[in-house]
Amino acid sequence: MRTVIFAVVTIHLATVAAHTSTHIGADVWLPPLAIASVAVVMIISPLAGLWLIASQRHLTGAVVITLCMGGALLLAVPNHFIWHGPYHVDAISSGMWRTPFRSTAWAIAMTGAAGFLIGARDIWVSLVPSSGQGAT
Repeated sequence: MRTVIFAVVTIHLATVAAHTSTHIGADVWLPPLAIASVAVVMIISPLAGLWLIASQRHLTGAVVITLCMGGALLLAVPNHFIWHGPYHVDAISSGMWRTPFRSTAWAIAMTGAAGFLIGARDIWVSLVPSSGQGAT
């Protein structure tokens, strides 16, 4: 499962980088506090989670990844798909940035969901004994 969580977080980070470029290209700027939130939740925390997993602190790393990927969902989904503000996918005028903005917004939602579910599964597996082990 370690390889899967590394792959999902790597894809998530690449997607965040691509989506950031679409914000710049479409001239859709975030306020400083939002930039800090995105940096901590979507970039720094997933990297910290991977570092913890690589440092043999798998459960702690899985908790960090589960929380930050859940946070990525809470940042991305309402802003891009629910609230009709400047960051909503429909607010981007038709032009060369509309499709990349939409597709990377969806990709962030999907990688956030995948990271949340995989991290939660890793937590569950770490905390619940397998059914093949009985009390001795």
